[in-house]
Amino acid sequence: MPRRDSPPMLPDVVARLVEPLARDASDPLRRIGLAWAEICGTPLWRHIEPLELRDGTLHVGARGPVWRDAVFHERRVLTERVRRYAPGVRRIWLHTLPGDAAAPAPAQAAPALTPRTAGIGDPDLRAAFERLLAARRAAPSPREP
Repeated sequence: MPRRDSPPMLPDVVARLVEPLARDASDPLRRIGLAWAEICGTPLWRHIEPLELRDGTLHVGARGPVWRDAVFHERRVLTERVRRYAPGVRRIWLHTLPGDAAAPAPAQAAPALTPRTAGIGDPDLRAAFERLLAARRAAPSPREP
C-alpha cells in the first residue's frame, strides 16, 4: 500500500490524463474508442474493438471465438464501463472478426515497442504510454478543419 505522501503511480496519472480527453470528444463512439483500453483492460483491449454505435447498441468486433467468448462473459461489466463515456449504450452486440483463433499464452504476448517507449523497462508503464501515443495519433490535428 503506497504511503499517503508518496507520489502517484504513473499509470494512474496517465489514465487521469486520457479520461478527460475521452469525455470531451463530441462523438460517443470516438469517446469510447479513446477510452477503449481503460474500458476493457489488459489483455482484452488488444483483441476487440468498437465497430459501431447504433440505437443504443455498441457493436464490438472480437478477433476470433476465444476473444468473443471472453467479451461475452464480461459484457455486463463492459457495458457499465462504456456507459461512463456514452450513457445511451444499453447493450453490447458481438461480432467475430478474422484473427486470432486462440488466446496467446501470456509469455508470448509482447507489447509493440516504438522508439519513444523502447527505453521504458516496466511493461505496464510502457503499455500505458503506447495507448496514450496511439490515442494522440488517432486524434485529429488541431489544424485540420
